[in-house]
Amino acid sequence: MRAVALGWLRSRGFVGALVVAAATAIAGGVAADTTLQLPLVQRSLPLPVVVLLVAVIVVVTPIQDRFGGLEASLERRRTDRLLAGALACSLAVVACGPAAMSARERLPWSVFVGLLVVAVMAVVVVGAFAWLPTVVVGLAVTYVDLVYGQPVRSALDTVGLPVLSALLMAALGLYVLRGPSDLGAH
Repeated sequence: MRAVALGWLRSRGFVGALVVAAATAIAGGVAADTTLQLPLVQRSLPLPVVVLLVAVIVVVTPIQDRFGGLEASLERRRTDRLLAGALACSLAVVACGPAAMSARERLPWSVFVGLLVVAVMAVVVVGAFAWLPTVVVGLAVTYVDLVYGQPVRSALDTVGLPVLSALLMAALGLYVLRGPSDLGAH
């Protein structure tokens, strides 16, 4: 049973994702109050925002299509997707945990959950290229919030974590039912 579980984790790319999530959690826990100076924008970027972006990008890899068109014919594909989606999102939350504990309100949970929705939907819509819209939206949100006084975070805080969590559950449900896009697959 252990060999089967380890094989499944490897086939989904969870081993690499776990290493990145662990490094992100350690960095976030140790240096959550650090800010990074940005040379072109003349602003400082809080490290928890970087932790958040890395954690969201980690979600994209394990939930992508692994076997091309073959995956759609697998008997337990929906169970497989459900487990992969739940584990990937949980891994992202765990990666942000130490930074959230150290930084308190500096880690914007509403933005995090909103970007998780974007990441899961990107896998459903563009498949192997899901990292691209996830990175672009994440960087755009970061830039807008840094330069213009956090309008995205304020808007998402107004929407609230319960609604954003429901949107994440809906995105994961769509992922389980439809699966990842085969756009750009092997």
